[in-house]
Amino acid sequence: MALAAVALIVLFLAWPGAFGLFGPDEPRYASIARHMAQSGDWVSPVLDGKAWLEKPALLYWLGAVGFKLGLGPEAAVRLPLGLLSAAFLVWFGWMVGSWQRAVMLATCAGWIAYSNIAVTDVPLAVFFAAGMFWGGNFGEGFGAGGAGVAVGLVCAGAVAGLVEGGVGFARGGGALVLDGDRAAWVGVH
Repeated sequence: MALAAVALIVLFLAWPGAFGLFGPDEPRYASIARHMAQSGDWVSPVLDGKAWLEKPALLYWLGAVGFKLGLGPEAAVRLPLGLLSAAFLVWFGWMVGSWQRAVMLATCAGWIAYSNIAVTDVPLAVFFAAGMFWGGNFGEGFGAGGAGVAVGLVCAGAVAGLVEGGVGFARGGGALVLDGDRAAWVGVH
């Protein structure tokens, strides 16, 4: 367990500023987050003086918090995603009752790469997965029943919607429709 914790720190938290901003998206998201932190306007994403409404605000908010904490441009937008990724892996290991499965996910090249660059993929995957846990058999472990499962799905879908817009909302809404036919829904995951 201690070795897994050290591995999480090294893979997801130790080097968010080790290399420059990557590709066209990461510098754009960092610029928007920096503007939010400097202007205090946390509602309207702005890029080069113009409203930028390409993506919902959660990724920008996370980066803006990093800038408010005084982190450099790379670390400000990457460290919050590394923390989210590491926290999800701990939650995932606890939920499935298998730290080996969490370590398998943590060591996948795609998960490592996307946890160390500021793009929407990891936050979307985290909140989609949370919705799947509430909607699938894992939701029954909470003892909440149908209403609790619906609330979990809607909450996870809403946060996923803050990451990737309609995709997140569609995920929660689609699961609620399928929840009427529990056998079909359980077969989905």
